[in-house]
Amino acid sequence: MTDNEIQTIRCNIEAVEGFKFPLNETFNLEVEIEEVKYEFRIHLKDNSDKLLILPTGKITKNTTNNRNKPIFQRENWYFEESTIHINDPTLYINNEIKAGWMIGTKNNWYLETIAEIIKKIADNLFKYDIENQYGNILIYGSTISAFEAIMLSILIKNSTSITEMPYLEVFRTNQRALLNHIFTGMSIQQIHEKYGYRLNVTELIQKEQYIPKIFTFIDYTVNEQYNNDFIAFIKQVTQLPFIKTKNENRIIIELDSKKQGQKQLLKPWQLREIIANIHKIRDKNYYDSSTIQREKIKQQDEKLEQYETKLKKQIQEITKNNKEIEMYKTELNQHIEQIQQKNQEIQQYQKELQQQKQEITKNNKEIQQYKQKQENIIQTQDKTIQKQQQTIQNKTKQIQEKNNKTKQQKNEIKIQKQTIQNKQHIIEIQQKRNKNQQTTIQYYQQKHGLKQKILPYIYILLKSKQKTTSIKLYKKLKNNTYFNIGYYLNKNKDINNKKWTQKLTPLTHYITYGINEKRKPNPQQKTTPENKKTLLKKLNQQKTKKKY
Repeated sequence: MTDNEIQTIRCNIEAVEGFKFPLNETFNLEVEIEEVKYEFRIHLKDNSDKLLILPTGKITKNTTNNRNKPIFQRENWYFEESTIHINDPTLYINNEIKAGWMIGTKNNWYLETIAEIIKKIADNLFKYDIENQYGNILIYGSTISAFEAIMLSILIKNSTSITEMPYLEVFRTNQRALLNHIFTGMSIQQIHEKYGYRLNVTELIQKEQYIPKIFTFIDYTVNEQYNNDFIAFIKQVTQLPFIKTKNENRIIIELDSKKQGQKQLLKPWQLREIIANIHKIRDKNYYDSSTIQREKIKQQDEKLEQYETKLKKQIQEITKNNKEIEMYKTELNQHIEQIQQKNQEIQQYQKELQQQKQEITKNNKEIQQYKQKQENIIQTQDKTIQKQQQTIQNKTKQIQEKNNKTKQQKNEIKIQKQTIQNKQHIIEIQQKRNKNQQTTIQYYQQKHGLKQKILPYIYILLKSKQKTTSIKLYKKLKNNTYFNIGYYLNKNKDINNKKWTQKLTPLTHYITYGINEKRKPNPQQKTTPENKKTLLKKLNQQKTKKKY
């Protein structure tokens, strides 16, 4: 079951004792007190009369990057008892803190509040007498969580803590993070003077005047310092003035020499065995009567270790085989992909081949149709050719007849051409005579000097009949590159405007831009502009026509 699938119940501390919690299923409980969230993962079983508490110690590398949600250690372990896994809210204070010890803040001791919540949950689940209240509560932890388990068992009186290699004092490890983020600005001596009962198991026992029930496992091969610390703890406890004189051993210690360092000594199945026999273990007679049983357990442990060794080897072989299988699977998948790809290519080729076959069939049909059409065309052409040949034969006959006629006409034309050539020769002789006569007349006419000067102006003189002004106008026209006749006519009132307009339009009358005199065209005249050379050419042509 994932975290998202687990139900979360939120309530205040007053409602915990009367709340009806679900049975035989895992759920989260969230109790908020003074803006601090106390979070628990709980699984209550209707067939169990014990309540097992599992606090969180030092977080592992796998959980250091996920600090925005609660951390429940050992939640995958199976127990027949009802279980409560505790998240330490101290871990939310700063990411540098890897072990919170449930210390909380200067003004709020989280472990004390957690103990109160657990007692209210137990009061909700079980009906206690005064003598056996909380006697069915077991608290398990190792190293740092073992410290938390012992401290909780002091506050939850009559409960039992099962611990492995417990720390007995906080500042044996991880001093910097706690000093920087919890006890800011205080020295270790000041912290011990004010908060010693939070940091040391012996000081809390003295404060509560209560020795808890502790069943602990210790590997004495860890180091000498740890052994000295634990021996000092036992001496301090035995010298307390309020220690009971009953024939009851409240702190049971089992020594081992597994040489594992400060690590968890018990396996889950061993812890389940201890929990099942916790009341027997707490009895002194148990150790006198169960020596053989303990030897059997040791033998079973040795066999289990052998089985574990074999199992590890088998797991390694299985892992190796799984890797090979994965490699074969990968190669097989690659071959399958290649085969699928080739099948797709074959299908594509088949489609293309089918299309080509269809195109060939279509082309064959078109070729047959084309051949049929060609045959029909050839047949029709043969018939047409036969008709044309018959027509040609008929026309050749007609042509022969016409050729005979044309021969006759050619003879007649030759005779006529000869007659025309004779006439043309006579005309040419006559023209030569007339030309000689005209040259004589021109020479006579141009003989006088005055006539030679006036000759270019004859046309204008004849048209205007005002000799002085016409000559003046022609000279003006001849001496200027561009000339505006309309402007000139308006300026010289002695020239008849209407008469010039009639005589010079449309062949000779024009309007040009007087560039030399910087004049604009007269807007009243609406004729087509032409250059001077064109006008003079037209004047000369008219003059020549007039002469001849």
